[in-house]
Amino acid sequence: MARKIRICLEIGYWKLVIFMLLYCYMAIDPQNPNNLNMSERQLGLAYWFVTHKILLKKIFIGAFIVFDAIFLFYGLYGFVDYFFIGGPREAQYLAQLPKNLVNLDAIYKERARNLEILGTYLIPSSGKYDLAAKIRNPNGNWWASFDYYFMLEGRPTEIKQGFVLPGDEKFILSLANAVPGGGARTASFFIDKIRWQKIDAHTIPNYEAWKKVNLNFLVSGIVFNGAVKTDSKVFSQADFKVKNLSANDFWQVDFIVILYRGPVLAGANFVRTERFNSSDERDLSLIWYESIPGVSKVEILPEVNVFDENNYIK
Repeated sequence: MARKIRICLEIGYWKLVIFMLLYCYMAIDPQNPNNLNMSERQLGLAYWFVTHKILLKKIFIGAFIVFDAIFLFYGLYGFVDYFFIGGPREAQYLAQLPKNLVNLDAIYKERARNLEILGTYLIPSSGKYDLAAKIRNPNGNWWASFDYYFMLEGRPTEIKQGFVLPGDEKFILSLANAVPGGGARTASFFIDKIRWQKIDAHTIPNYEAWKKVNLNFLVSGIVFNGAVKTDSKVFSQADFKVKNLSANDFWQVDFIVILYRGPVLAGANFVRTERFNSSDERDLSLIWYESIPGVSKVEILPEVNVFDENNYIK
């Protein structure tokens, strides 16, 4: 920096010298070089410059020395401050800062938590096997769509797509699976390619209140008969009524029916209803082509993705 300033001062000095020489040259009459076409003021200025040339150079050099000294002392002050004053204080402040400046707890709280698989069930049914998995979405403001499949005796079932709404527990079914050789003892459930969608708090500030308006089905009149006899066969049947109390008309609504024998799942099935308008009431039935004795509880769970705009009749 000091070197650049010195060069600029030298250039400035010599520019002034050249300017004065050109000024004097232009004052000479070309027709009579011996006659200087200069006013008294110009002549006095030229005389003053010639007589004070050494002084002017000393002034330029003195100005350079002053600027050089200022920058030198400023640089020395910076070194002293960094090593003995500001530097140690800054290091002390940095040492007092927390090691992790990112609030991981806040990040984990906001992101979606993994879906929970609460249980996988293998249910013999008419020489085949019905598979059921109960899952839970622990997030109150995220819903998920996903791919899923079961493994039955080491063989995967068909990959299908499912969904689960915020805070819900639900059953995923795969019905009438055949097993080569007859018997099956083990089954497992797998979720793949989860796609999370966060509820927009500006659109739906209170999901539970919104859900009561948009997803509300009244189930009543549940009747189950585990031994309906015909001339040649015995089967099981579940009958119930459903009323759409929500504010929406749906193209399609599924109802999953789970049979319990005490705490054990005794059967699983579903029934689908089309064009289920608001305030409509339907009588629905489900049949299992076998006798299912000892059923102590029937659970009926509506299944409709209220975030799928294509399922709304508009």
